[in-house]
Amino acid sequence: MKQAEKSRYREVGLVKMNHLTPSLRQKSDETLLKQVEKLTSFQSASVIFIYVGQNFEINTRIWIDRWLMAGKRIAVPRVVGNGVMDAVEITSLKQLSVKKMGILEPDETHDALPLKEIDLVIVPNVVADRYGYRIGFGGGYYDRFLKKELFKTVMPVRKSLLVEQVPREKHDIIIDTVVTEDEIILCKENGFER
Repeated sequence: MKQAEKSRYREVGLVKMNHLTPSLRQKSDETLLKQVEKLTSFQSASVIFIYVGQNFEINTRIWIDRWLMAGKRIAVPRVVGNGVMDAVEITSLKQLSVKKMGILEPDETHDALPLKEIDLVIVPNVVADRYGYRIGFGGGYYDRFLKKELFKTVMPVRKSLLVEQVPREKHDIIIDTVVTEDEIILCKENGFER
């Protein structure tokens, strides 16, 4: 039942993502970037794990370039198996190429970054709620990844994709902080943003 509900939310979210005009998408991306950069967890982070936004997702490639230039260490996901990914540090987006799932990733010649080195994880979503729950693209990659360590997590969400409440399951991970274009929502009482 929950999977069917999640699929419906995902479908609606993808339609909304695809209907955003390029100018609205760009404005949203820029505002979300500024919101994330206000966070103490961002400012204190040396190593940031961030997804490489594709198609109609938030264009995190601009964020990655900016943060690399600012001296942050950046790690991105690399799929290593069915539903499993690791983290690989990059120094340039030129180190990425399109892989099996159509996602920009580092190749297998790069060593995985020890997860304990990651200070902050920027988490993708299709839709999310104010409580830190999300629906992604359905592969479970982030749920599995986030269970490996006690990561500080931030989820940028376009406000048009913030819903009242997403369907939840036991394995879902609560994200620490949800960021929209005009709100910063602290979801967990873990002290990361206090």
